[in-house]
Amino acid sequence: MRIIVRYLEQNIELIVDANAKVKDLQLEISRITSIPPNLQKLSFLNSGNKAFLPSSSKLSYYNIKDRSVLFLEQKTIDNPQSPDEDVRIVRRYSHQASQDEIGTIYQEQNAHRAMSYCYESENSNNLAEWVTKAVIACREGNAEGLIETLQDYQVWRGSKLQEEDVGELLNSPYNGQWSCIHYACYMNHVNILKELLELGVNCNNITDDQWTPLQISAYQGNIHCVELLLAHPLIQINLMTAVRGSALHMAAVRGHFEIVKLLLENKADIGLEDPDHKTALELSSDRKIAELIPKYNGVKMLERFGQKNYEKPLGFCGEVWSTGTWHINDKIVFLILDSEKGKFMHYDQRDSYIEEKQPEITVPFEDITKVIADEVLNDKYFFSVITKDITLKYYTQYQDMTEEWTRRVDWCIVYFHHEARLKNAKAFTVPKKIPVKSQKKIVYEEEPYENIGESAIKKSSFEILGEIGSGSFGNVYQVRKKDSGEIFAMKALSKPMLISKNQLKYAVAECKILKAIKFPFIVRLYWAFQSQSYLYMILEFCPNGDFSSLLQLAGHLSTEVAKFYIAEMILAIEYLHSFDIIYRDLKPQNLLLDSEGHIKLTDFGLSKENVSDNEPAMSFCGSPAYLPPEVLAQTGCGKSADIYSIGTNLYEMLVGKPPFYTENVAKLYKRISKSSIKFPEDINEDAMDLIQKVMVKNPEERPFIHEVKAHRFFEGVDWDNMLQKKMTPPINIKNLRNLRSSHVIS
Repeated sequence: MRIIVRYLEQNIELIVDANAKVKDLQLEISRITSIPPNLQKLSFLNSGNKAFLPSSSKLSYYNIKDRSVLFLEQKTIDNPQSPDEDVRIVRRYSHQASQDEIGTIYQEQNAHRAMSYCYESENSNNLAEWVTKAVIACREGNAEGLIETLQDYQVWRGSKLQEEDVGELLNSPYNGQWSCIHYACYMNHVNILKELLELGVNCNNITDDQWTPLQISAYQGNIHCVELLLAHPLIQINLMTAVRGSALHMAAVRGHFEIVKLLLENKADIGLEDPDHKTALELSSDRKIAELIPKYNGVKMLERFGQKNYEKPLGFCGEVWSTGTWHINDKIVFLILDSEKGKFMHYDQRDSYIEEKQPEITVPFEDITKVIADEVLNDKYFFSVITKDITLKYYTQYQDMTEEWTRRVDWCIVYFHHEARLKNAKAFTVPKKIPVKSQKKIVYEEEPYENIGESAIKKSSFEILGEIGSGSFGNVYQVRKKDSGEIFAMKALSKPMLISKNQLKYAVAECKILKAIKFPFIVRLYWAFQSQSYLYMILEFCPNGDFSSLLQLAGHLSTEVAKFYIAEMILAIEYLHSFDIIYRDLKPQNLLLDSEGHIKLTDFGLSKENVSDNEPAMSFCGSPAYLPPEVLAQTGCGKSADIYSIGTNLYEMLVGKPPFYTENVAKLYKRISKSSIKFPEDINEDAMDLIQKVMVKNPEERPFIHEVKAHRFFEGVDWDNMLQKKMTPPINIKNLRNLRSSHVIS
């Protein structure tokens, strides 16, 4: 169609597609007038009023037809306008409504009213017009239009947008109803939702008709939106509004099984009742969901009554606000949960702890009766530690942080009360061989930039040379220490991500264990420090990759080569077991090759301290193909779990794949639990005998580590020389990269 563009004293005639966007027309105009698209302001007359055209919208929205006349001005300050279209607003509805009713929740507004709302005079400066533009872009899934709106808004304001400016625009409701994030979640625009969250939009924003983004996503069955929201460190998974229940209620009532499962895995509260006093289980009419929720409730009960009684709490510390009944003279204090001494300690400031002064308050955990999360006032989340004599009141400015403190204190209370009742039984203490003083340097809480190790070491002490690898919570880099030129590996873990996925304790465990041990076949931790957002670990650099890469190149190993590396692995496991530490994730990916070709055990995130055969670890973790049957059955795992994994690793080295491997996880679990091991005809008989003995289904029938070392498969191995690294590795590191996948290393 032909469009007439009037600019100054001239008419410009252009041919454009009827379905073209305004920005397409602007590109054509820029070729003729040399006015950049971002400086063009197009308008047309509607009932005598000038109406402006945003570049992200289609011309057809405004009834632009053949021979229509548009007016072009060159921008100096942008003028906020919104598209003319039928604006649909989602009205209030409850989760009791039928699915057919939900299909008609949109209510069309009068077109003339929409036009009147959207169009304005040139001098208008109403924020609502910018909100309209942003909302329409989000509703349409137009990420480019959203960013363009923010850029134009900045030009119009005449100053650089601050975080609060972006928040004011994107968190404001359109026409008093929904904001950008609610439309993005409703329309399942995952890319828009991701953009909004990165821009700092409130992920828990409640609409006038009482919907949160997570509730909307769960109700609509938009699982990818649910995943994005759950990954946000500030998401309140159990948030309920005045007229409806939590996201779990929403997903249950609509029968979205996978979303229900996802919410439960992220610790959604099963016992919450909505305003009609209904739980999610009561609302569900789906059989699978009705079976799933009680199952997770059982797991939750096991965690509450089982794991706390047997797992020693980790040390914990950080700054919080101390307050009183009247909230007068609040001040920042430093708290320590000392799991070694069994005491709650309150310092007037962090420096007092660093300078080894006495704490202002010290209370044994056995004298604390309970800890409770109190009221929320003006973004202050309070918790109280109640003792026999006094009540100590604190708060943080983040809900998840207060929840973490109450969980940690409660864990200590349960554990040390249990210890007091069983004081004649064996105490859960860190073995004396581990230097406790080194653990004192590790800080586990969100704090300002601070060192865990030497005061002079920080991120800027290192030059990043390149990325080695990446994972769900961060990256690993090869770095050079600036003052010495030494090469290390730097692991950078995102603390918000660790907290949001309840993985912080595993990162802490890795720091704690590696800081306390030094062994030839275990990767060494030199320093650990943190900023407000990241936990950094400076580790020994192993330049030759991991064992899985070696197996991928080689296919499988000869008996003698496998024997050498399994022997080094056994020495590392024996050393850990001597400290009552079980590794729990023994697999080729966690065996690094150092510069000489010796193995180095790494990644202690799943390791657990102070576990004896009488006190098994109860959590479910590790890589599925290497898990022993008792872990699948969740009956707890002791040192015998590592013995079992020695067998799976030896089998994979000799055969090229784990013993029961299949892509089908259900079949894999069934094989691990019930099937016998199948061996190739050419496998070494002594190796086969060893694998069968260490991988017996009953953990009590597996040999101890010293019995494994004495097995005839290791006949001729000098364990002392092996420990002192006097044995030359059988793999020629220089030729490692030249191996072909069909080649067997011999």
